[in-house]
Amino acid sequence: MIFLKSNKKQNFIFTKGAEDRLQKLYNYIKVGVPVLLEGPTGTSKTLSSEIVCKLLGRELIRFNLSSETKTQDLMGRYVGDENSWAGIAQKDGPFYQAFKEGKVLLLDEINLASASVLQCIEESLDSGTLSIEIPGRPLVCVPMDPNFRVIATQNPNKGSYANKRQNLGLKFYSRFQNIY
Repeated sequence: MIFLKSNKKQNFIFTKGAEDRLQKLYNYIKVGVPVLLEGPTGTSKTLSSEIVCKLLGRELIRFNLSSETKTQDLMGRYVGDENSWAGIAQKDGPFYQAFKEGKVLLLDEINLASASVLQCIEESLDSGTLSIEIPGRPLVCVPMDPNFRVIATQNPNKGSYANKRQNLGLKFYSRFQNIY
C-alpha cells in the first residue's frame, strides 16, 4: 500500500483498520471534505493526519483546542513586539492563516472548544468567507483559499472523560465526514 512505502520510519502500526482510516482521510483531504477523526486517546488520530499531509505534500498547521480557547486564539491578536515602533504587532492565528493561505488545519480536541469557537468555524465553512474584526482595524472579509482543508479530532465523551467534553450538535457534525 502507498502508506506503507512512504512511512516506514514512522512509529505507526499499519493494521488493516489503520490503512482504511488513512485511505479515507487521504481521499477526503484530497477533494476538500472537512474530516472529523473520533476515537480514544492514543489511537493515532493526529499521527494519521500528519502521515496523510506528508504524503500529499501539504503543510499542516496543528492547533490544540481547550475550554479556554477564544476565537481570537484561532483568528489572530495583537502581541507585544519590541521591534515595532508601537510596541505591538498583529499575529495571525492558525485558522486565519490556513484559511487565507490554503493550508491544512488540524484542530485537536474540537469537542473541548466553546460554543462561540465552534460557531465561528461553522460560519466560515458555510459561507466560504472569514469576517474578522480586530480592535483598531476595520472589518476584514477574507475569502477561503480553494486549497484550505480542515481536520478535527475528538475523544469520545464517555468513560473517564464523561461530561468533560462538549457534545457537538448535529448542525456542526453535518459539516464534517466522520471517521472513527
